[in-house]
Amino acid sequence: MVDKLFNGFLIIRKRLALKFFAFVFLLNLSFDGVASGVVAVPPLQSGVLYSSQPIMTMYYSGVKAKRVIVYLSGGWGRIGLKASTGAMVDPFSKMLIALTKPKLSSGKFDVVFMDSPSELHWMTQRGSADHLSRIQSVVQYYKNRTGLPVWLMGHSNGALSLSAFVHYLQEANEVNMVDGLIISAARNETSFSPPLTMPMLFLHHEEDGCINTQPKNAYATYERLIQFDKAKIKYVSIGTGEYDVDDPCVSGYHMYFGADREVISALDRYFDESPNR
Repeated sequence: MVDKLFNGFLIIRKRLALKFFAFVFLLNLSFDGVASGVVAVPPLQSGVLYSSQPIMTMYYSGVKAKRVIVYLSGGWGRIGLKASTGAMVDPFSKMLIALTKPKLSSGKFDVVFMDSPSELHWMTQRGSADHLSRIQSVVQYYKNRTGLPVWLMGHSNGALSLSAFVHYLQEANEVNMVDGLIISAARNETSFSPPLTMPMLFLHHEEDGCINTQPKNAYATYERLIQFDKAKIKYVSIGTGEYDVDDPCVSGYHMYFGADREVISALDRYFDESPNR
């Protein structure tokens, strides 16, 4: 009888332990105290042109956060986040998550990954009413939730979302909704128009071999921009990293393989020079 009770106690204790570790895993608590979780953001707009699906985001909270970076994916724009998603595990995402961790960076950022309910196969979809409204919904949500400045970051095709969203805000006279942009490995078509006063950081690998994101075109966009945007605009050329034999638009220099430290340092340095943004 005693043995049965003891065995039953061990089973219950084991189940409780498993539940506890599962809870910790879902929160993704690191030794730095950084927590993450999937957050479904309600869309601000409704109607024929807009999807009623919530905007799925993955939120990483920094220990000493002074601003929020909302990341807009390149490629087809879809991450595939679900309520059960535990963590972002690809190398590029891990690089951005490091911005929340004091042991790997300044730790002065919250990082949000924004998903799309469907793949954005056509570049024109980056400027659709639904896509832009969803970006606005996420920006407004995290401004309200954190009380921190919100910066948008777009990589590759994601830079098209940035330029389209800025044009959208200009037309609505709401440019101040966003505190700044991080334009990473921008598509050749990325452009901005005056009048505009918005700080921006351009990041681009000097050996980016993707034909759609040539460094010379990103730098030309930067040079045009500084002619009329008098906020702090900086272009940083990334020089470290690794070549990869895979498609140059989805790997290697384009995705900053092996250049994590340089990219993180560039971001920290830019914001150290602009502590109030």
